[in-house]
Amino acid sequence: MLTLVRHGESTGNVLQRWQGITDGPLTESGVTQAELVAQELSKQKFSTIFSSPLSRAIDTAKTIQKALGDPKPPLVVDQRLIELNMGSLEDAPWSTPFQISSRDTRFPDGGESLNDVLIRATSCLDLLNDQEHVLIVSHGMFLTELVHALGMRHNGEWVDVAWSNTGITTLDCNHQFVRINDTRHLYF
Repeated sequence: MLTLVRHGESTGNVLQRWQGITDGPLTESGVTQAELVAQELSKQKFSTIFSSPLSRAIDTAKTIQKALGDPKPPLVVDQRLIELNMGSLEDAPWSTPFQISSRDTRFPDGGESLNDVLIRATSCLDLLNDQEHVLIVSHGMFLTELVHALGMRHNGEWVDVAWSNTGITTLDCNHQFVRINDTRHLYF
């Protein structure tokens, strides 16, 4: 099984700024969201937790790990799970004009394209080998491309998931969706 979680709300989310690989911390609300998703996942048994190296993802992953029963799964930080590099649009307001005309359109001044992230996400599929239940904590654009990579590898379907902060998406062993962007834990 595979469970995917987007990080809790970060300062960039509140300020409505493109974060990409900019390392913005969780807000107070983001910390609460992380605690709530941790409580929701606390009964699960994960073989490994993988996280992006950015603090908003690591802090969410650590909060989940702390809530899990013993023995706690290892938390592995993997650079490949980082968000899309937005080049010169890093930390720019969401209102900054930029047109993605194709999946190969790169963000300006050294940024990545969606296809660049898809290639990186495809390279992460090895994390799932011989694992009973993997948890990946990352970012919206990266997680979208990871789901695309899984679809291409297993059934050819592209599913676009809207990723809310701490939304839970779970796929079973046959790569069928069990939960998609489930945020009920935020509305107890």
